[in-house]
Amino acid sequence: MRKLQGAVLAVMLAGLTGCTSVASRYPLFPENAKEVVFDPALLGRWQDPEDDNRIYQVTRLNESSYAIEWKEDGKSVIATVQLLKVRGVLLANAAVIDANDSEHYFTRHFLAKVRTEPDKIQVAAMSTQWLIDRIVATGKPAHDPAEEGSSNLVLTAPSAELRKYLLPYADRPEAFEKETELHRVK
Repeated sequence: MRKLQGAVLAVMLAGLTGCTSVASRYPLFPENAKEVVFDPALLGRWQDPEDDNRIYQVTRLNESSYAIEWKEDGKSVIATVQLLKVRGVLLANAAVIDANDSEHYFTRHFLAKVRTEPDKIQVAAMSTQWLIDRIVATGKPAHDPAEEGSSNLVLTAPSAELRKYLLPYADRPEAFEKETELHRVK
């Protein structure tokens, strides 16, 4: 799970590792949303202290987005991330092209909660089990039933529906996995 959360940060600040994950076919917010923020303190090189071999290089992609590059199985991976400030909570909407789907390449978006401190970032991926429990209880947001029973959950709801059903829980600890901590590489 720590590897997934590190990847979410990398996609933020998947060749996913097989851990449980929540992905969406659509972003939480459009690129030009008023909730999008940019924090230049996130630029630079970051590392999970439990994985000395993985370094995430975070650069500015444009005025509101980051590009993040890291090595995965010896190959370079690049992802894009936007930060969103919602109800006082900093969320990362990370996007990566799903190269594992040879018939239908599509962008997968990942949502994580982010806390920043000088030279340290805390990242918590959305909890798959929590979201499955919400879907069972409410039937929303829309998801790919083909993914049910697998360790992955792919949300198919449009952005507006994602916001309606996910944002009320942005400040709820149970909606997110345990935080992963990354440190600035000096």
